[in-house]
Order: sequence, then structure tokens, then C-alpha cells
Amino acid sequence: MAVTTEELRALVRQYYTSTKIPHVNKWKTKLFNFEPFSIKKTQTTLFDCFAKLLGNTKSTHNRKYLKSFFPYYVFYENIYDLEGNVVLLLCKKKGTTMPYYYTKQVIHVTRAFYNAYSEYVERFYISIGGRSENRNEDYIPELIIHEEVTDIYALFHKVYEFESIKDIKGFKEELLGAFTKELLKVNRNNSYPVTAA
Repeated sequence: MAVTTEELRALVRQYYTSTKIPHVNKWKTKLFNFEPFSIKKTQTTLFDCFAKLLGNTKSTHNRKYLKSFFPYYVFYENIYDLEGNVVLLLCKKKGTTMPYYYTKQVIHVTRAFYNAYSEYVERFYISIGGRSENRNEDYIPELIIHEEVTDIYALFHKVYEFESIKDIKGFKEELLGAFTKELLKVNRNNSYPVTAA
């Protein structure tokens, strides 16, 4: 069953208030049209639907499309399926390659959505600078296809469930080990001296 307009509005609000996802354009939330499907037939194409991603005007986003034609809700940075799961997410990735910092755009997409609309995803990816050979590698956008993920939002908001205190302690040790490994890798790359505490 499809999400209602109120549920969709709440999901989009939840997405834009999230501090765990680096947004591309956070200020555009006021321009959304939450009524997804046209009652009468339209001339909207799939390329028009994908053009809504990163669209610069309200009219671009408010262009409507048919449920039978493209059964997804399209917003400026993401695409929801009818159940309200994010199937495509466009966000920023911050990185450091000493001596400077950089940000680049990353497209996260579920395998099922990519298999169905790979031509359009690839075209959108190329339009934002993907597969470019003339740019600095630090700035070339990434396209990440996630296997066995139904909601990309959940990748940024993982919820862990534990059955005992022993499981929690083991998880904390595993997390600390992974964090230490990343910290040592960064220090090695930046050639900072590593001192034992």
C-alpha cells in the first residue's frame, strides 16, 4: 500500500532534519509538491522525472507524472518508492587529501532500482560529472550500488539490537578496533607520528 501524503511529508521532513546525511541542497525543502501522481495523462518522460533531481526551480519539481508510468516519488535529492523507502539518494561526501579538504557528490542506489532504470541513473550520473577523465579524481562523483538494501536511509541510521550485555560489550570492542584501524590509516597517509597513549 502506498504511503499517504502526510506520511510522505513526515518522511521527507525526517530526511532533511537528519544530521547523519550530508545534504546537497538543504534549503529546497519548502519547494516540494507532495502530490505525486497526475490524474490525467501527461507528456512527462522518465528523463523529466530524473531531471527533478537537483532541479533548480519549483516548476521542475512540481511537474507531475503517472503512477503507471514511473511509480516513485521524486524529490531534489532522493527518490522514494511507494512504501516510502529511499531507493536513490544523492548526497555529499567530505574527504581530506592533505593538504586540502574536498567534497564530492555521491549517488547511493538500491540494486533493484538500478537494474530497472540503469540507463537513466547512468545518464544522470554522467550529467553531474561522473565518468569524467579530465577532472581531479577527488571531485569526480561516485555511484554506489547497494546490494540487498531496501531503504538507503537506513544505511545512515543503523539501529543495532542486542540480546545481552555481553553482545553490547563485544560490539563496542569491535567498533573501537575498527575506529583505531581507520585512525592509524589516516595517520599513516598524512605521515603524522603515531604515539602510544
